[in-house]
Amino acid sequence: MVFLPNRIVDVAPDADLLYDDWLTSIAERLDTPDCDRRSLCRTLLTEIHFPHLTGVDPTTLPHATRVALAHMDPENVTLELSEFQFEPAALVFREGVPTRLTLRNVGDRTHTFVSERFFKAIAAQKLVSAAGEVSNPYVETIEVPSVEEKQLYFLPVAKGTYPLECSILLHDIFGMEGQITIE
Repeated sequence: MVFLPNRIVDVAPDADLLYDDWLTSIAERLDTPDCDRRSLCRTLLTEIHFPHLTGVDPTTLPHATRVALAHMDPENVTLELSEFQFEPAALVFREGVPTRLTLRNVGDRTHTFVSERFFKAIAAQKLVSAAGEVSNPYVETIEVPSVEEKQLYFLPVAKGTYPLECSILLHDIFGMEGQITIE
């Protein structure tokens, strides 16, 4: 099979104007002092992927549709763990906003999610894995085996910036570090 380099495809002039208008409208919304960026993100993702549901009360929709819309919610965060990095390396959560953090190990080795100060700054509600669910867990370290994932449901309660690392021997030295901010 022959692989050809990507080629540049011209954008139609009408589409180019539409992109400019759309980006200008987003910039204007971002410039307003009371702009909630997360809400704007959810609105834009819903407009792109489910335009017919823009402005619809989610409680009136079927469960499967509500699940699909929940993935547009920026409070559902996925962090990938691999050799030897967190992706993204910087996480930002909002104080008082219920959050689901999915820790997905896409690597070949077990990794950990360790942030002692962050764990003290949240109210952990439950930790879910393939093995089951633990309610109101006391969390010090979350170990995620290769190609598995765990979900931490929590409420951020204390603003601050907290270091994050993988505590497996030498992983942090190889760069598996990050930062968590609660604003």
